[in-house]
Amino acid sequence: MSFLSCDELGVPESSFAQMPTPVLMGDFIRVFFSSRDNNSKSHIYSVDLDAKTLRKVGQLREPGIGLGSYGTFDEDGVMPSSLIQVDGEWFFYYIGWSRPRSTPYSLAIGLAIGSSLDSFIKYSEGPLIDKSVSNPFFATTPSVRYDGRQYEMFYSKGYDWHLYNEKLESRYLISRATSRDGITWSQFTDVDLPGISESCFARPVIFDDHIIYSSRPTIDFRTRNRGYRLKIGRFSDTGSFEECGLIWDHVQKVESDAAYAKFIRVDDTEYFFYNTDNFGRNGFNIALHEKICLG
Repeated sequence: MSFLSCDELGVPESSFAQMPTPVLMGDFIRVFFSSRDNNSKSHIYSVDLDAKTLRKVGQLREPGIGLGSYGTFDEDGVMPSSLIQVDGEWFFYYIGWSRPRSTPYSLAIGLAIGSSLDSFIKYSEGPLIDKSVSNPFFATTPSVRYDGRQYEMFYSKGYDWHLYNEKLESRYLISRATSRDGITWSQFTDVDLPGISESCFARPVIFDDHIIYSSRPTIDFRTRNRGYRLKIGRFSDTGSFEECGLIWDHVQKVESDAAYAKFIRVDDTEYFFYNTDNFGRNGFNIALHEKICLG
């Protein structure tokens, strides 16, 4: 396991390297992530790592997905979440932040498109998925895949705000949607996972018949050793997901969080990029994993 600090990455103001999102590009891995400025606004950067040594090569990049204008869904922050390549174009699904008056934040899902991984242009000023009948509070952390016929998205759906110790805390579960073009989404359905009433689930990532996600208690999760844990589930015979363990044994032993994992396959090895220590305040981690499901 290795750790890349904000200083090593060259992040301005050395504040956060959140939501690491890796893409394999031959002999190197491009990792997109989000960092916060002095006004706590999130910006997207990328860094290239040697695919064998996982060491940084080249300089920090900005892919051109900037903050939105006043009143837009992403005026206070943008964060990477999922990239897929279809017919020579890259679809970059990202999270947009804004600050409403009554709650600490509002989240929605946006799209940027690029002919390469060097630069992107936002598809629109508005989000693809925002508050709606299907998503009454917010939508965030999308993971998208395409099977040649339809696009499938798994994402976190806010379903409540809870006042705890005079502080509003959000509650969210995992939902699924489909699309024919990767832009217009429909058929929103909630995913049944164990402990859905006691936990919040973030950044679902689907591969084969498994799902990786971050889970935390709905309240009091800021207490020491009660933060996010990385979990893995698989499709059961009934068509729903069943939990099949934590991703790494050490996750349940450490006191820091473990969240927002994204995996990448390099030859026959799987690397998991994820955050610890207060949502990636100091950088992101990379762990090698050889066994997907722990039973």
